[in-house]
Amino acid sequence: MVRRANRQRAPDLGRDRTGPARPFQYFAIADNTDLRDAWRKRGRYDVDALRTLYTGHHARAHLIVEALRNHVYDPTGMRALAFCVGVEHARFMEEVFTKAGIPSAVIDGETKAVDRSRVIRRLRDGDLACIFTVEVFNEGVDIPEIDTVLFLRPTESSTVFLQQLGRGLRHHEGKRCVTVLDFVGVAHTRFRYVDRFRAIVGPVGRRALATQVEQDFPFLPSGCIIQLDRVSKEIILDNIASRMKLDRRSLAGELRDCGETTLAGFLRSAELEPAELYRSGRTFSELKRIAGLPCGPAGPNESQIARGLGRLLHVDDRPRLDGWRAWIADEPLSPALRRMLFTTLLGADGVDLDAAEHTLRAHAALLDELRQLLDWLADRTTHSTLPFVHPTRLALEVHGTYRLNEIMSALGDVRNARLYIPREGVHFDVASRCNLLFVTLQKDEADYSPTTMYADYAIDSRRFHWQSQSGTRPQDVKGQRHVKHADEGITPLLFVREHKKDERNETVPYTFLGPVRCTRWEGERPMNIEWSLDVEMPAETLRIAKVIA
Repeated sequence: MVRRANRQRAPDLGRDRTGPARPFQYFAIADNTDLRDAWRKRGRYDVDALRTLYTGHHARAHLIVEALRNHVYDPTGMRALAFCVGVEHARFMEEVFTKAGIPSAVIDGETKAVDRSRVIRRLRDGDLACIFTVEVFNEGVDIPEIDTVLFLRPTESSTVFLQQLGRGLRHHEGKRCVTVLDFVGVAHTRFRYVDRFRAIVGPVGRRALATQVEQDFPFLPSGCIIQLDRVSKEIILDNIASRMKLDRRSLAGELRDCGETTLAGFLRSAELEPAELYRSGRTFSELKRIAGLPCGPAGPNESQIARGLGRLLHVDDRPRLDGWRAWIADEPLSPALRRMLFTTLLGADGVDLDAAEHTLRAHAALLDELRQLLDWLADRTTHSTLPFVHPTRLALEVHGTYRLNEIMSALGDVRNARLYIPREGVHFDVASRCNLLFVTLQKDEADYSPTTMYADYAIDSRRFHWQSQSGTRPQDVKGQRHVKHADEGITPLLFVREHKKDERNETVPYTFLGPVRCTRWEGERPMNIEWSLDVEMPAETLRIAKVIA
């Protein structure tokens, strides 16, 4: 699972006192340019090379004008921002647009404030249809009238891309949506289309993203579309696929070339997400050994622990991250948090806490890598969680993300020296009097029988529609736990996830939505229950859960 470095997505930009962001219509259009020779080291295109490629490129310029006429009803009446590679490029495009009857102007870093204000006012008044700009309107300028955004150069930074896109997503009376035209050339393999589309649709793995590209992004919010022409789709899919082919030797060679000795430095230099590094049981320590870089020797259980490291990438709350880092430094840690970590890294062998700790301490290289990974996760985590207040003081955070073994570790449900793992979607924990409801939103027919394809979805941010197990009736013991939970002193807890398996074929963790209350119900076998949440669900979870409805 990809980390949530920037949880803001395109549909969330522009939310302010004036109302929600406008829906967008995003079109990727192949422009017949080859950008591969314009790439430079350190993850960027060479500005001079791009300027040479674009300036005076009349065929591309006319293609842009034609695309605008195909996607905008009246280009002369639009209010557009167009992002260019340099001043010469901006002036060239302004001349092309003006000759085509689309009144335009240029604003760059040298434009005086009074002239800038005058040009912006003319755009707002409708005297101009387009402003061509160079690194001026990335942020800090609010022109809510903007209804069209043109990307006339590749943007390496997803943050800058979002800032530029956000110029058009501001709410303005009478503006129904924003039209975005992104002109796509044959990109260098190091250019990351993955980041661009993650910025639009939110955190998603590469294979899942490739599937969305192939299927024309079926899960966008209402009113939003992403449409790629045939060539641009091929370019983008090839670019995503090229980043999936990194094997151990290739990664070790890249590590050797970049000379990085820290996990965070390597991820940054190689432009990798941890999910890519930790695929197939790979570790940073293993790559260092292959690359001939200093690293401690492998321990006896290295391959087992290595697979476990890749199962920690979902962790997004401070109690676990801080507690586990403290444990590595030999500070005390609660049995529940130790059991969460040990069973994730060692599976069933992690239940015996003392034996598991002895095993892990024998792997100095992997423990150091674990510390670095937890540091990276902590630095990237902007996700807010809330303490779960309950008499049993379970080690769970509302809106935290947990694997099933972590949830059962928090409950301390160990039977015959093994951690109990429920096989059904409902589990009643006698000791804590908690009734756990496990929901998978996107149910695959390959994993679920016709009788377990339950209709589970969000009604709004505080209400969730849920179907009980197929044989449950309101008068049964299980049914009574649902409808009379308050009278029986039972706390229902709701856990949801989007899919059962991720792109690495790993089991997807659940987001803990906290305690819920039954507000209405009907039917039987299964029962249809409306749960009321004590805490509003996160916006991303709400978006996914409402799409299901």
